[in-house]
Amino acid sequence: MMTPKYKKQRQRAKSGDAKPRETNGAIGRLNHEANPSVLKASMQLLVSRRIVARGEVDLPCIPALLDFYLARLCAMWDSLGKPFTVEESDQLRQGLEQYLRIGYQASPFARLVIAYEAEPTKGVVYGIRAEQPTMQEHYAHWIANREGPLFGNAADAKLVALVAEIAAPMEVKVLDVGAGTGRNAIALAKHGHPTLAIEAVTELADAMRKAAAAAEVSIEIVEADILSPDMLLERHAFGLVVVSEVLTHFRSVREVKCLFEKLAGAVSPGGLVLANAMLARENYQPDAAVREVSQTAWSFVLTREELSFITEGLPFELVSDESMHDYEQAHLAPEHWPPTGWFESWTQGTNVFALPAGTAPIEMRWLLYRKQ
Repeated sequence: MMTPKYKKQRQRAKSGDAKPRETNGAIGRLNHEANPSVLKASMQLLVSRRIVARGEVDLPCIPALLDFYLARLCAMWDSLGKPFTVEESDQLRQGLEQYLRIGYQASPFARLVIAYEAEPTKGVVYGIRAEQPTMQEHYAHWIANREGPLFGNAADAKLVALVAEIAAPMEVKVLDVGAGTGRNAIALAKHGHPTLAIEAVTELADAMRKAAAAAEVSIEIVEADILSPDMLLERHAFGLVVVSEVLTHFRSVREVKCLFEKLAGAVSPGGLVLANAMLARENYQPDAAVREVSQTAWSFVLTREELSFITEGLPFELVSDESMHDYEQAHLAPEHWPPTGWFESWTQGTNVFALPAGTAPIEMRWLLYRKQ
């Protein structure tokens, strides 16, 4: 026999006003998901959580690029299904900031290394360290892993043109600062100049000794840092000083000023200093990021104002100022152009800015000074 209650329910159902039954406080049932794209995304989300990844990320120590590096790392781990929370991102930022500063202050060649491991149950576990090779170590690695000639076979065309005007080379002693493997020093000695070559890197100094012996020329080679207080130069001894591809390794305007202060005492009256430097084009002011990146790319940048400060109070007059790239291209023998595979991009600033040749806001310039 049908109870009155059940009968009432049946009647409501037949009349179309029946309500869904309540089950554990929830009303009704959810429909089964049938959208293929939604199903695929939900499945991929779960699978991505099971991805295992490990490795190292190696970056130049450039403190001004902290936020850029942070975004890249978080994006990389996010792509592996390991997104960082705000707190985790802040913690990573603090670690990056600390080691970028330590590395950059120690060496322009310093590298930031982030070793990481991402596992399903741990998220991302990482460690940060700064590797700080010295100039000696950096060049030793460079020499061991590059085919010669490291700096070109020929002497700088600007230097060759300059010494060609000297009538009595034996009477003009020349100083080659940062002489490298000796391409300029050997050419000077062959021309008849008494030549002193100063080189701080042992491997380069050794290569210069071998090259000088093979060329059968006599060069006085001193293995030292020109900026060291212990590196003393004879007063008024040099009629010509060459500082080629050296200032780009410096780290401050103060260091360049220190060099010119030394040279002011070492150059004889009327003597010349031929140097090249990476200069900002007129009306361009490099920001902190450009200055830091330029140092890690052997392209330390000076502005015109800083260039004036360097010789301020010193007995130097700027005689000429020319594009190094354009001068060398026009005057080097065709078989010697370009001197190296990196010369054109380096002298035109495109190893700091990924721009078409000739459009970067910095460039290498030949600067010729005369001591008054």
